[in-house]
Amino acid sequence: MEGPRLGGPALRASVLAAALFASTAAARLPALARPERSSRPSPARDVPANVLSDVSALSPVDAWAVGSRTTRTGSVATILHWNGTKWAKVAVPRPSGAQSDLDSVSAVSATDVWAVGWYEDDQTQVVKTLVLHWNGAAWSRVASPSRGSQVSILWSVSADSPTDAWAVGNEGNGRHSFGFALHWNGKRWSTVPISNPGSAVTLRGVTAISPTDAWAVGGFQDGGTFAFDSLVLHWDGATWARVPHPDPTASDDYLWSVGATSSSDVWAVGDFYTPRRGNDHTLILHWNGKRWTKVPSPNPSPILSGLQAVDTRSPTDAWAVGAAAYVDEHVETARTVTLHWDGATWSVVPSPNPSDVDNELFGVSAVSTDEAWAVGYAQNDDEIDATFAMRWDGASWSTVPSPNVGIRR
Repeated sequence: MEGPRLGGPALRASVLAAALFASTAAARLPALARPERSSRPSPARDVPANVLSDVSALSPVDAWAVGSRTTRTGSVATILHWNGTKWAKVAVPRPSGAQSDLDSVSAVSATDVWAVGWYEDDQTQVVKTLVLHWNGAAWSRVASPSRGSQVSILWSVSADSPTDAWAVGNEGNGRHSFGFALHWNGKRWSTVPISNPGSAVTLRGVTAISPTDAWAVGGFQDGGTFAFDSLVLHWDGATWARVPHPDPTASDDYLWSVGATSSSDVWAVGDFYTPRRGNDHTLILHWNGKRWTKVPSPNPSPILSGLQAVDTRSPTDAWAVGAAAYVDEHVETARTVTLHWDGATWSVVPSPNPSDVDNELFGVSAVSTDEAWAVGYAQNDDEIDATFAMRWDGASWSTVPSPNVGIRR
């Protein structure tokens, strides 16, 4: 991944790239946007790149991570499994010869795991939804709707039982982007209508609590001001409806992830831009069962700090991860950001940075107070993106080796 472009415009550009359909030539997102996670397939690269986009852990001996590797022929979906000793690659079913990417994973049990993303149809070059399921023995493709004439991408999936799962993303015709939601009822995935407040809408995160309670977050472009606003939707068992929430600024704000322990304990994280100072800040919102409130959150870098993922195990134990940008003697770098909620405040917890250049976290999953995972990428000594996984043991975060294809760590 390119070195971060610092300052407010960088993160605002990443929001733009996430919400609109970028051209193939401009498919790679700027700093703090997920690598290779634009609205079109990743362009071919002269050197390989490996990225982990999300993680879902069931126990200390059972966790899944998904992402992609990008080579000269394009992007290829990746799945890794943790067995308590090491991370190992697992075979991924996908259309032969097609580009593909997995952006989210949700594990219900050892025999019920979902992963979602996209693939490019070789014949039509249309980008379509990709849904995979693990039954305890193997991954298989599951049919899923793709309504966009050019693009249909799933960014997030969440399942709370074998008969209740949600996946969200965006679809469109190359000029306009609309958020959409798919639901799994135990037999098939089907499209469920949502409210789109504009013509540049993307849903980036979803969490399923029960058949009558789910949340989705993302962002859209305001047709009047052209600013990007965060978006929060709620499912009540019958319809998806937009829910008011604090807007921290008159300029750009965006929500990347949402997680919940109950109907009265829901967290959403992202970032917002301060026009006067020209920099970006972490954004954390909390739902207490009645209303959303903005909760104070640390900003490790005064230049640019953002959160990409959140996971919560109890009202006194939640994690949020992302990255922050720094300038040291005119050298731009990105470092991991790891925040913890103890029931009273969010605080910075030191986390590894294997690379001297760029390190970013895109997914987090907590099993207990002394077992959690976070994943992303870190550039190796040759400044090539490599998978990055780190583990929490109750006292500190440490790097755990993870497989890469075609490169060395």
